[in-house]
Amino acid sequence: MEYNGEDVTDLLNDDYSLDLVSVNENADIVVAFRPFYLVTDGDGGEHEISSGKDLAFVVDKDPTSYTSGDVTIMVDGQYIDLRYDSVVEPEIQTTTLLSSYLDTLAIGEHEIEIYFFDIPGLTGIARATFTVVEAEDETEDDSEDEAMAVPSTGAFTAGVDGAEATDAMTMILGGIVAAVLLFAIKKSAKRQA
Repeated sequence: MEYNGEDVTDLLNDDYSLDLVSVNENADIVVAFRPFYLVTDGDGGEHEISSGKDLAFVVDKDPTSYTSGDVTIMVDGQYIDLRYDSVVEPEIQTTTLLSSYLDTLAIGEHEIEIYFFDIPGLTGIARATFTVVEAEDETEDDSEDEAMAVPSTGAFTAGVDGAEATDAMTMILGGIVAAVLLFAIKKSAKRQA
């Protein structure tokens, strides 16, 4: 590719990719290069609605080169409120979308764009995708839990409901008390004889 009669292809490398080519009113070609940073963890992540879990994205960028004030975040082309919807932690190269924000998104795939404004005249960017899924239906899990439930007496009583188990425990305890009383009466009778 040429810019002002010079081949600019050599300027492209792993850190800088061609981002924009436009023509201004003087018919000059304007080329802007934008640093692209790799998301090393979190790309393709999943958030379950109402799970209370955040999504973190780790960006391969020198943590000493920027502050949280140098960052802007867009999700699906919309700016998000950095004060309430995310946490930017340059020291660990992590940008986190909070669960409270993620719960407001539609079910399906989304794109996050993290913009870095720390290099004068250049805006770096990191892109990733993530998916928001519906909360699991708890009624299916409840039926399995009920089948494995243990009565509050602590006894396993397959096929017996709580009232029947209580009646059975009362009869067993009554039998034990009666046996102890009979034993005590017999022992007392032997002493008197």
